[in-house]
Amino acid sequence: MVVAASTVNSTNDEIRAQYSNYGSHIDFCAPSDNLVTGRGITCASRSGEGNLPGNPDIQTSLESPVSGGTRGTPLHVIDGLNHEGYKYVLIGGPGENGTESQEILSTSPGVINVSGVNNNHVTGTLVTIGVADYLNTFGGTSSAAALAAGIAALCLSMNPGLCLFDLRDILRTTADKIDLGNSDPIGSWGSTSGGSELFSQFYGWGRLNAGSAVIEAESRL
Repeated sequence: MVVAASTVNSTNDEIRAQYSNYGSHIDFCAPSDNLVTGRGITCASRSGEGNLPGNPDIQTSLESPVSGGTRGTPLHVIDGLNHEGYKYVLIGGPGENGTESQEILSTSPGVINVSGVNNNHVTGTLVTIGVADYLNTFGGTSSAAALAAGIAALCLSMNPGLCLFDLRDILRTTADKIDLGNSDPIGSWGSTSGGSELFSQFYGWGRLNAGSAVIEAESRL
């Protein structure tokens, strides 16, 4: 099975990752990083060697707003503590739009000086500090292939009797069609060999959907 890489752009639309291969041999795609926006897949890292705090040691909030696009930004926080010994701070709630992790340059009571901020954050925004046990820049086909293999393993754990052809059929038929407005002469969606099922040389039969694939695997027990 051949996996391509998809990603999201600055407006959260799913698109082809610019480094991804393409062609009629693609089976499906899996989400990966975007080299332009710097957004990547979050994964575990060696303790303290990531760029994203894991379990929070300290949670506080912004005492005043900060503006995106600035470098060497001080974060004024309400707890008044000196947050020494930490490398990264998470600004915003986990999974929320605009949440970002930034490197801590220095600290003083009630102030965390970071390398910069990319987004605007209002007063009261959650600020989390902890050991950087996660990395949010994993990407490339290295992450896309690993994600596809993980979804395939989930299907097999649900239904160990699946053969290769069954598994490929499940992953293909449960994949989601993305970037339907794409008009690229190579990557646009079209029927294959006169059939009704849409195929794209950018995305194959679509972007993998883990939940749908596992449900379908169970239904074939």
